[in-house]
Amino acid sequence: MRLMSRLSVECILDLVAIRRNGRNVLDMLLTAAIVQANLAEINRRADLQMTYADVGAVVPDELRRPIHLLAIANSLGAPFETVRRRVKAMVDDGLCRLGPDGVIIPAEVLTSPVNVATGLRAYERMRTFYYQLMDAGLLADLPPPSVGLTADATPLRAVGRLLFDYVLRVVDTLGPITPDLLDRLIFLEIFRENVEGFPVEVVGGDTLEARDMVPDADRRPIVIRTLADRLGLPLETVRRHVAALVAEGVCERRETGLIVPSTALGRPPVRAAIQANAANLHRLFAGLSQLGVLRLWDAMRPESGGPVSGRQGLGDQTP
Repeated sequence: MRLMSRLSVECILDLVAIRRNGRNVLDMLLTAAIVQANLAEINRRADLQMTYADVGAVVPDELRRPIHLLAIANSLGAPFETVRRRVKAMVDDGLCRLGPDGVIIPAEVLTSPVNVATGLRAYERMRTFYYQLMDAGLLADLPPPSVGLTADATPLRAVGRLLFDYVLRVVDTLGPITPDLLDRLIFLEIFRENVEGFPVEVVGGDTLEARDMVPDADRRPIVIRTLADRLGLPLETVRRHVAALVAEGVCERRETGLIVPSTALGRPPVRAAIQANAANLHRLFAGLSQLGVLRLWDAMRPESGGPVSGRQGLGDQTP
């Protein structure tokens, strides 16, 4: 489960970097929450999922269900004023539409060249993630496809909806570790940097207890400026949030930067988040398997197989 979490965090943060496309990192999470609410009915029906699966099959605005700002704030555990301010900026930039019934991400935004390009990069990063998990033997007992995709399909829309749902679930499970939304992303970024250079076979002991974690001395610290650059946040904002995380014992300052220590990783809320991630990941890939996406990706993989890099598809968006 720790290896699964490590690979998951790398993928999630790469996806956040790709999809935020240079904007405030909170905008990406807001977009995910709005899209998921707008398309709740689509996500409940397999026939509609397939109708609006391919890259060119965007859901029309009349089928989108608006969501109120307070509901967005509650779903993310974010302050209402922060959500109101960020959504207003997104409306001003033409990225969403706010009406008396709430906010939607309109089809014209989702079909823009920029959105399609970032969506395709995220799609490829997700495909790489699947290959990583398969190479490590971490996926099992997935249901067979219940529908079929043609060999030339690019089910970007279907994959994107399932990915948004997964990312939001992961962010939600981090609430007991730290209640602040930005703190959760900073926590993940520190953890990712600490262990990013580890070979896949370095997993530590057999339990989720602190004693079985990789020793703190082997973790690679990260400095605040790198954190700010990775997340696209002001330096002082990150400095303030890091101070709160240090005070809570979630991370520690070392001479060369910040680490998430094994004592923090062994806490019950972190262990619970690691276990929840395994369940949420199975849910994600079960959905992808049922839609026939995994069969499509299996057919696309080069026969040579072999390890794949987690940073594929980031291009110029690499944080």
